[in-house]
Amino acid sequence: MKARSLVFAVLIGAVLATELYVVIAGGGRGTVIVTGVIALELLLAAAFLFINRDEDIAPVQAVRAELRMLKTCVLVLLRQRRYSGVALDSHRGWWVIPAAVTGATGIECIAIELLVPWAWLRALILVVSLYSLILLWGVFGAAYTYPHFVDGTLVLRHAGRQVVSIAAGEIANIVLSRGYSHERYAIDEDTLILGNGDGSNVHIELASPLLVPAPKWPWQKEQLSHVNHVQVWFDAPSEAITAISRSA
Repeated sequence: MKARSLVFAVLIGAVLATELYVVIAGGGRGTVIVTGVIALELLLAAAFLFINRDEDIAPVQAVRAELRMLKTCVLVLLRQRRYSGVALDSHRGWWVIPAAVTGATGIECIAIELLVPWAWLRALILVVSLYSLILLWGVFGAAYTYPHFVDGTLVLRHAGRQVVSIAAGEIANIVLSRGYSHERYAIDEDTLILGNGDGSNVHIELASPLLVPAPKWPWQKEQLSHVNHVQVWFDAPSEAITAISRSA
């Protein structure tokens, strides 16, 4: 598999070098040649990602993350949610930031339409801006689409992905406890933090340490950490504690 990845990387490098030569030397019919080379680049890149789809490498991880965001945006538009048992919502006000950015981007696009004289550049900026907004709504919409839930087991999520699954017998104590860390996903010593802009409002003490994945960027390798405590935000903390206690 590594040999195939190397071959594709060399091919892509060769195509990029060819394109650079065509642009600098101005050989042939520039527009036609460059268009063909770009199409070949995209084909090689797609083949590279397909061949390595099961590999834990940065380009594949980044594409997977982007596809998850696009899927989440579709589910938000359809108002569909993914959970089983009882949802423990933690999405209050999730739409505020993407709505504000969408409004600002709309004003920016109007200004660009008035100030930029090149139609192709205006079209390019518009497409990039719209696509960026789709990804933004996908990022923030994950809190609505993929809530925490309890179904015999407490499942806590972040950005649409499961962070930890806690069986009823692994919970030693669960109480209302206000925390003021604004981290949405972090590990502080032996404490997992899953908060929001208001902090956290429920503290869970574990009967024994659990391994949880540490926060990472899509292109980073996963690392595990032991935690003994969890601080999490629930929109309705008292009801969440009741639901978790009943499932025990």
